[in-house]
Amino acid sequence: FYSFPIKREKLYIVKYIIGLLEVLIPMTVFFLFTLIDISLSFHLFKLSYYVIFYLLSIPLLTAIYSIIAFVYSKCNTTYDGLINVGLAQFFVLAIAFIVLEIITNRDECIYLSSSSFCSDYTSYFFIYSPMTRLNVYYSNLMEGAIYESLLKEERFIITLVSIGIFLVLGIASFILMITLKKYEKSEDSMDISNSWFSYKVFIPTYIVILSTICIYEKAPIFILLVAILGYIGYAIYRRNFRIKLYDIITSLSCLVGGVILGVLIW
Repeated sequence: FYSFPIKREKLYIVKYIIGLLEVLIPMTVFFLFTLIDISLSFHLFKLSYYVIFYLLSIPLLTAIYSIIAFVYSKCNTTYDGLINVGLAQFFVLAIAFIVLEIITNRDECIYLSSSSFCSDYTSYFFIYSPMTRLNVYYSNLMEGAIYESLLKEERFIITLVSIGIFLVLGIASFILMITLKKYEKSEDSMDISNSWFSYKVFIPTYIVILSTICIYEKAPIFILLVAILGYIGYAIYRRNFRIKLYDIITSLSCLVGGVILGVLIW
């Protein structure tokens, strides 16, 4: 790719569009077959909501695809790309978990299960959550029923927040993927993936969050497991089990920070 007589940004736009079509075309085919199948059978569904669901799914899937494509493009090898895409799946969820626990009264979650913040965090901040929320919402509209808790003001707002977060991240990912390509060097190909949008940020963040959860859930024994996982993460990142002193200091600092944060939340 780097040797092609074409601007790198244009090349990546083409690759981006081809990949996006590979996502949207099967989805569209499935949508049309399902629509025809339901239309030709006896049903009580309100199919107009199914059409709306499909139309709203396009920008959401595009945003999700953009995030994944961006993270993958910032890595220098295939396996680095796959690993970091995996780490990106739960990145927003992990941060949201800590943030929501800090701003929410835990006792309220125990006694008032209807609170929107007491629901399963994966329902809102996992990378595919916007599609899940949209699916639940429009499935109920299609069936002529309304999922009551979805329309409660707090829950509806946090659903919009979830969708908004991933739409913004998707737009930012696309812009960054194209604009940052002009600054990359061809000789970095196959080198260590040292981008700020990969291991360098993902590993320390996960160490902090996982160690926080260990203290928060009264399971400090698992701090050792977090430390081991952090070491393995840096070994994969550096491609060597002799990791740098900088990585050791970063890991220990993140562990201590996570423990302190866990104590404060608890």
